[in-house]
Amino acid sequence: MIFSHCVIGNIVALGDAAAVFFSGYISYLIYPGWSSDNYSFYLAALVINTLLTLIVFYEQGLYTVSAIYRPINQLYRIMLICMLLSLVLVGLAFAFKISEHFSRFWWGTWLASLTLSIYLARAAAYLAFESCVRKGWMTQNVAIVGGEAHGERLIKHLDSRKDPWMQIVGVFDDRRSRIPPRVGQYAVLGSLNELILYAQVNRVDDVLVALPWSADARVVDIVHTLSMLPVRVRLCPDAVAYNFLNQGSSHYGGVIALNVLDIPIAGWGAMIKGLMDRVVTLSILLIATPLIALIAILIKLDSPGPVFFQQQRYGFNQRLIKVYKFRSMRVDQQDDNAARLVSRGDPRLTRLGVFLRRTSLDELPQLFNVLKGEMSLVGPRPHALQAKAADMLYQDLVSEYAVRHKVKPGITGWAQVNGWRGETDTAEKIEKRVEHDLYYIENWSPMLDLYIILWTIVAVVKNDNAY
Repeated sequence: MIFSHCVIGNIVALGDAAAVFFSGYISYLIYPGWSSDNYSFYLAALVINTLLTLIVFYEQGLYTVSAIYRPINQLYRIMLICMLLSLVLVGLAFAFKISEHFSRFWWGTWLASLTLSIYLARAAAYLAFESCVRKGWMTQNVAIVGGEAHGERLIKHLDSRKDPWMQIVGVFDDRRSRIPPRVGQYAVLGSLNELILYAQVNRVDDVLVALPWSADARVVDIVHTLSMLPVRVRLCPDAVAYNFLNQGSSHYGGVIALNVLDIPIAGWGAMIKGLMDRVVTLSILLIATPLIALIAILIKLDSPGPVFFQQQRYGFNQRLIKVYKFRSMRVDQQDDNAARLVSRGDPRLTRLGVFLRRTSLDELPQLFNVLKGEMSLVGPRPHALQAKAADMLYQDLVSEYAVRHKVKPGITGWAQVNGWRGETDTAEKIEKRVEHDLYYIENWSPMLDLYIILWTIVAVVKNDNAY
């Protein structure tokens, strides 16, 4: 491999930096035009946004070879990151009382041009990368040591990824009598000594040792033998580890450990999500206070009973919380445990309640749950204790149901913006909700939260499956 993956990532990062900086600089020269009075403010904004973009892109894994080689899969993340960072800059400008130095037209033009510029740079990088892969300049030649079940499992996994830069040159194993002449589609080329001779004549970048970890003496001996070669030698996971390959590994107490389960949102992520929750919630409440007051009055006029409805639901770590809603049912027909879920045309709903549920305005009081720290703006929807689908409790119907409670429940979520909201009268509906909730937990990021919030507005306007 002529160019290392680290070098490729750095080159693409330079291209991104140039795209961010010069798209803004050219936009500035076009409008409002160069001026000694405001030049330093614009230059500072360009530098700050360029650095923030590189940092966030790196944290989001956008400089890995897989992300570079598949740019179309990263388009929405790039757009969301650029939009979020633009909002951060605008917020900083207001906070430091320097917003009057910037043109609003320039902000909009820069946001549009930098997103387009980054994606064009990424497309160019992909074309260059693909060309280099075809010419063999960026391929990794890989030799597999171990041709039994572990080697076969490893080869099957590598083939399933279809990474064009990875080329398996062959399989090597000292125990030729135990293995067939081919493992998968790759020939068994000889023993460990023959691998050394092969690598001295042919380019081999990586050697993957696919042996059971219980064969520790044999593994140590193989690594010692291969130490004479200028190659990277890696020990591949044992059989059980293939169930957790997407979790990565880490150092713990000086020991390399395979990550199996982790806290989904922790550290800086938890701080950022908590800050977003409170800032956005307070902003919504400031704007929506007249609407909340009006709904409260209309509820009192529409039917006798309290304005708010409180219901116990499962929260973070399966703790019970009281979730607030605007009352949408007649008091004498309320179902505190949701043993019977609301359906289309449900006679228990008040006239106003039908409208509130259809527009999701009945969920507005849950903003107070967010301020109390019991809920988040975005997360798996909290369900009532006795909620059922196909006459079975959710937790009895879906084996991974409790995993949803590893994060705070949300007012909206990934399932809701993908059409899985409303009635859960069938097993498929709750299974799909849980499937989307688990995807959210495994792939959480501030950008994903922002995406869900924006699309929630669209989903509410469309009114699909809401009653």
